[in-house]
Amino acid sequence: LIKVTADNAEDMAKQAGLDFDIIKKPLKFEDSNQNDIQIPDKVAIMRTDTDQYLGTVGIDYGIVQYSKMLDFTEILVAGKDAEYVSARAIGNGERATVVMKTNDRIYISDEDVIECYFHVNTSHDMSVSLDVITSPLRRINGTILMQPNDRSRTKFRHTKNVLDRLTRAKNSITEVRH
Repeated sequence: LIKVTADNAEDMAKQAGLDFDIIKKPLKFEDSNQNDIQIPDKVAIMRTDTDQYLGTVGIDYGIVQYSKMLDFTEILVAGKDAEYVSARAIGNGERATVVMKTNDRIYISDEDVIECYFHVNTSHDMSVSLDVITSPLRRINGTILMQPNDRSRTKFRHTKNVLDRLTRAKNSITEVRH
């Protein structure tokens, strides 16, 4: 991960290498008569800046540009509720992760403090949805406290309606902090 020192999503994206867009491109194959046949239910995901192939997805896969994912996080940063810690594009940009830290702390004693971290993961290759995962850190022993049964995870599937769900999620940031 790359340590970031940004105060806004745009600067964080540039520092982490997440400031690119993707598009869907048709997938084709050549039949025995050398005719191009388009695959009807799959498309390729390509970077617009480098034309790199990032993966194959279903035709209804909802594209979430990393800039849209960062819009989601900027609400917390703008409200001084959280800060960017680190981030990065993984591989050629197939996956991305952003680590953030809230101002919230749990004091067990003066020396034993639990700091509230969370990370946001997403992908352009169908390997993960848009996930927000809490990762509280107990500093005294370096333990990350995970909850069983995905109770610490908020997930948004990449369907054609994912952008609408993200817009609604922006208005319910309290759930992420909780």
